[in-house]
Amino acid sequence: MWGEIRTPKNPMPQEIKEKIIEILQKHDNEESLREYTADQILELFEAEKKKEEEKKQKWTKVYFKKGQIKSPKTLTLLIKEIMKLEEARKIAEKYLDLLEPFCRRIQIAGSIRREKPEVHDIELVCIPKDNPQDFGSFTNIVNSLEKVKGEPTGRYTQRKLPEGINLDLFMANEENWGLIFAIRTGSADFSHKILACGWVKAGYKSKDGMLTKNGQEIECREEEDLFKIIGIPFVEPRLRF
Repeated sequence: MWGEIRTPKNPMPQEIKEKIIEILQKHDNEESLREYTADQILELFEAEKKKEEEKKQKWTKVYFKKGQIKSPKTLTLLIKEIMKLEEARKIAEKYLDLLEPFCRRIQIAGSIRREKPEVHDIELVCIPKDNPQDFGSFTNIVNSLEKVKGEPTGRYTQRKLPEGINLDLFMANEENWGLIFAIRTGSADFSHKILACGWVKAGYKSKDGMLTKNGQEIECREEEDLFKIIGIPFVEPRLRF
């Protein structure tokens, strides 16, 4: 474990310290973190700050002009675009509760699971029950929502909710739940740079929602199974950047 850290005369603000810890956890495991120099840590921190600033500038350009919201219509779009975490969580739980009786398993994924303060859409991962009566009820409920794309009989469908936010619904099965749940928890960077690159390095491929190796499908029933395949410790959702 870490050795004793001496507190400087002007200690680092707690929020900066926590942010640096999060950034470092994203980049590597604890043992190799010892190899980072102070300059390298600051470089990582500055790179993360730059990303946030670029995102802020992009949003400003889209929604603001000379420091003002462009129009009432723009304000409405902005409110819909940025939904606070707890409000989004309540909506997600509403539709989870609606579908749960007809699913073997269903969980909230995406930015809500990662506890991001701003939510752009709601993501649920589920395993529908396969008996005709329950599956019929499941598809009827999903089809009662305004369709954007995809079908509930496939692996993915997107629906527009009356609350003004989209629902991304991903269908999994018992054998690939861990893979689909991890990927759809995100973030996009984490799913690609850590998960996908990790299983490729370990000699696996992803095809039709399943991991394969040497042409054989590999079960991945839980997220922990995927992290073991990749060879890294389990990362809590809120730390998956």
